[in-house]
Amino acid sequence: MQSSFDDIVFAVILVFPIVIFYAIARKHWADKELNKAFWNGIIGGCFAIFFVRLIYVPIEIYLGGEIRNFLSAPREWYITLIACIGIIGFVEEGFKTLSAHLVCCLNKESGFRPTFVFMSFAGSALAFSFLENIQYYMVYGSSVVLPRVLVSSAAHLSFACICSYFSATAFSLIKSPIKTGFYLNIGILTSSSLHGFFDFILFRYSISAYNGIIIALISFFLYLTYEIWIQALKKDIPPVGFLAVCSNCRALTVDRIRFCPFCGRRVKKIETLPTIIKKPDSD
Repeated sequence: MQSSFDDIVFAVILVFPIVIFYAIARKHWADKELNKAFWNGIIGGCFAIFFVRLIYVPIEIYLGGEIRNFLSAPREWYITLIACIGIIGFVEEGFKTLSAHLVCCLNKESGFRPTFVFMSFAGSALAFSFLENIQYYMVYGSSVVLPRVLVSSAAHLSFACICSYFSATAFSLIKSPIKTGFYLNIGILTSSSLHGFFDFILFRYSISAYNGIIIALISFFLYLTYEIWIQALKKDIPPVGFLAVCSNCRALTVDRIRFCPFCGRRVKKIETLPTIIKKPDSD
């Protein structure tokens, strides 16, 4: 009976991260491009975890067992750290980044907007974590996986969004290949290192999902994710000015900004002059 109840709770909590993220960001879905970026990122994340699992097959054959069993076994700390960063961190963050970049590149008109990049990475990370938790559930059961659902989703989201900041910067410097490549590589290296170090702490010290250290780390990463989103909003400036009316407070503005300077709550809906200024009736 308890097992069945845990399974039901797991099924409900499993979709919480995606639902909560979508609900929190709902005021930004007035911008259809951001909505598209998020859901395309979800699809990209599903493909990302598929290829990650394919890459893990030869690695696990070489290691002689499941990667996480290898990492949790007692050995020199630096070996565990290198393995966490070089295998889990680099492989998983690399494929999440690749899937998000494909989403951006397939949407040439808006794909290089900082907010579009952020939402693509966020969708990819949440989908990746969603399917990863399902896999762990099938292997270990709900009693083991249930405590890690929210922790795993928050961590994946944070690492991906950190990488999105560097990717957005790289795309803004697309005319300078050297700088673009530099920021892209720094983004993957940073997210992979943070991901690997996070897993190193979990495996090395057997810290449970309920531990205060993990809660503190996740709180920090979520705060960092929020700050990155704010920076993405600040950089999301259209190349030319336009006449717009806020879809929330209906304030009229002519500027190169996408968000209303009066209420700050909704993406502004671009209006063309003929729809706002009516021609006088002819006698």
